[in-house]
Amino acid sequence: MKRIALSFFLIAAAIACAETDNNNKQNKETEQSPSADSSDAGNEKDSRTALVKKARERMSLDNDIYSSDQRREIEELYRSISKNWQKEEGEKALNELLKKYKTANRTGCAILYLGQMSEGKKREEYLNKAITEYNDCAYGNGVQVGTYARYLLGIYYLQNKQAKKAKELFDEIKKQYPDSINHRGVPLVELIEKQSSLRKK
Repeated sequence: MKRIALSFFLIAAAIACAETDNNNKQNKETEQSPSADSSDAGNEKDSRTALVKKARERMSLDNDIYSSDQRREIEELYRSISKNWQKEEGEKALNELLKKYKTANRTGCAILYLGQMSEGKKREEYLNKAITEYNDCAYGNGVQVGTYARYLLGIYYLQNKQAKKAKELFDEIKKQYPDSINHRGVPLVELIEKQSSLRKK
């Protein structure tokens, strides 16, 4: 009887050891192999960091060109445009910004802003101008003027039944600017895919 009890004890101990080893192995594999979600989140964070760094580099170029007083005036003109874009005051500020500080980073932001707020042909003109003349300008949050203008212009073309032109712009974003984002931090490629899904329905 004692032998039988001893046998059961040894078998139970062996099973317990096997389960412990197996659990330890699984825990170790889990620790060594991060989930896909964690990896994707890390890559997205790295991309955002790179965009912000690139934006700051572009913004810092103005420090070598314009004095602190000039940069202050540039910011004031930009704010005037954003607050009064439909008024004569806003138009006057834009003309002054283009005349005195045409190459400033904030000038590119102003053109993009007007492209977002305008309608019809004016919208198309401003967005095209942002792409062709201010492609390298950027906001401090990492949004690229030229790239975001491409996305907005693509949407404009879709709304006006010019799918071919929209596709060309969207393809350009996917190939040349795959990490680009909007002001909420959403990848433009993701937004483009959603547009494609909606059109298929």
